[in-house]
Amino acid sequence: MPSFYLFIVLVAVLLLLAKFFSGISIWTLNEYRMMLIPIGIFYFMASLFSRGIRFIYEAAERGDF
Repeated sequence: MPSFYLFIVLVAVLLLLAKFFSGISIWTLNEYRMMLIPIGIFYFMASLFSRGIRFIYEAAERGDF
């Protein structure tokens, strides 16, 4: 769970830096949103996948299968 919070903080910092340096909000340019949404979905799915693999590995170590 802490990695999700870290990802959200990282995205917020990067969005604020992008707005500061470019002067353009993420909501004005469609390209910003189209880059951010797939990256967020990929991070979420990769995190779920790694948690699933860990669950299967730990269950196999305990002998539940």
